[in-house]
Amino acid sequence: MSLFFFAENVDLAVLNFKDNCGRIYALYRLICKHVDTKDFLGGYSVPVFLIALFIVALDQMSKFVIRQFMAMYESIPVIPGFFHITYILNKGAAFGILENQRWFFLAIAVALFFIYFLFRKKMPQDLLVHWGVGLLLGGALGNALDRFFQGAVTDFFDFRIWPVFNVADVGIVIGVCLLLWYSWNHGKD
Repeated sequence: MSLFFFAENVDLAVLNFKDNCGRIYALYRLICKHVDTKDFLGGYSVPVFLIALFIVALDQMSKFVIRQFMAMYESIPVIPGFFHITYILNKGAAFGILENQRWFFLAIAVALFFIYFLFRKKMPQDLLVHWGVGLLLGGALGNALDRFFQGAVTDFFDFRIWPVFNVADVGIVIGVCLLLWYSWNHGKD
């Protein structure tokens, strides 16, 4: 199957995605207008939960499109030999480690949210920290939803020299990097 054929089949999905992005932004504006985000987030105006919600929505929509329009193990070259869209199910973590440990990973996701809600008012009031936490929580929830409902995580970004991954994984990695960057630069604070 060519990428062009794939693109024709997802026109409707793309239109729905744009509509959903508009709805998510409208929801964001509505919540920011009516919720005292300073109190809710312990003193900072960036709504962490909305960053997480955006990552979850983007992750789940992209996985839905992949599951609807591709067969398992199908690979569509975007840049042949370098980047493909490849549909796989991953029952483990990165590199397939801890395969078939579904409940362990679900427990980790629940623990992350519990820790966030326990310590959210003690978090540093820094944009980097709030974005990092939002991306990390959104990625964890996106993959947890897959594990809970599908029994495995849908992965599809395939750079050929790296394990196949998804939007939630990107959120987790960028979130952790932002938190490490903040920690590195403010370690003595």
